[in-house]
Amino acid sequence: MTPHLSNHFLHRLKDFSMPLAILAGIIFWKYLWIFRSVIPYLIAGMLFFTFLKLSPKGIRFKKVHQVLTFIQLFLGGISYLIISNMASGEIGQISAQGMLICFICPAATASAVVIAMLGGNLKVGATYVLISNTGIAFIVPLIFSWIYPGQNIDFWQSVILIFRHVAPLVFGPLAAAWFLRFIAFETHEKLAKIPQIAFWLWVLSLMIILANTVKFIIDKHCPIEDILLLSAIGLFTCIVQFAIGKYIGRKSKEADEITIGQSLGQKNTTLAIWMAQTYLNPLSSIAPASYVIWQNCFNSYQLCRHSKEEEKKEVPLQGVK
Repeated sequence: MTPHLSNHFLHRLKDFSMPLAILAGIIFWKYLWIFRSVIPYLIAGMLFFTFLKLSPKGIRFKKVHQVLTFIQLFLGGISYLIISNMASGEIGQISAQGMLICFICPAATASAVVIAMLGGNLKVGATYVLISNTGIAFIVPLIFSWIYPGQNIDFWQSVILIFRHVAPLVFGPLAAAWFLRFIAFETHEKLAKIPQIAFWLWVLSLMIILANTVKFIIDKHCPIEDILLLSAIGLFTCIVQFAIGKYIGRKSKEADEITIGQSLGQKNTTLAIWMAQTYLNPLSSIAPASYVIWQNCFNSYQLCRHSKEEEKKEVPLQGVK
């Protein structure tokens, strides 16, 4: 196989790997969900290889991060107030909680990986991953105390619980990557040059995450009309946040539409599902569970389009020896 054909094959394999992973996760969920225990290790691995390309100097808090945080909290708060006051019955309250959790959920740890693959600003994206996933530990107890004023939600206990879910996945890979940068730079450079390893770890984790999501929705034994409603909420919040993020990115001088779109639209749904089941009506977690599917369908489309654009730029030099 010539180098050109080999590169073309790898491009095509990468283009179709995401849709195939999504389909495999949904179709073969019975066989794949049992590997759910390896998901944290896969996520930590892909973050580690992504953070190898990020220096400590790259972590900078910017105004756009404040804007994104405000938008998340505003959308979550206003949507909860509107729906909880307008909708009646238990499903109305569950819908309000589902929309709230989809909006206030922090940026996905994998968003930094996607930003890097799409050619966005890894520094801005990785900084927001750290800010949003750390900040949510302090914000969520206050929000849930507001929703359930009659219940005694211990603030610091909630902060510790949430932080325990976030810290190993976010700060562990970051610390390991920076440790290698300063202690074993040659090893650091060799690992950083391994092509596309973060992407393939993400594809594998996505397949298992989707399988686990399908099992989770099935196990809830929720009426089909309620599942469709909560899935529609997941789709709506996904579209709104990606659209707003990309709009802000086009207007911002500090980043771009890819970076801000992923930072606001791609969510840490594993954490969202856990928070919904811990603090809210457990059925509300179906909304962020469906969000997993919607955001990764959109990510698949973006990566395919980006790959085709990059392929067009690679003009083969025929006849040149």
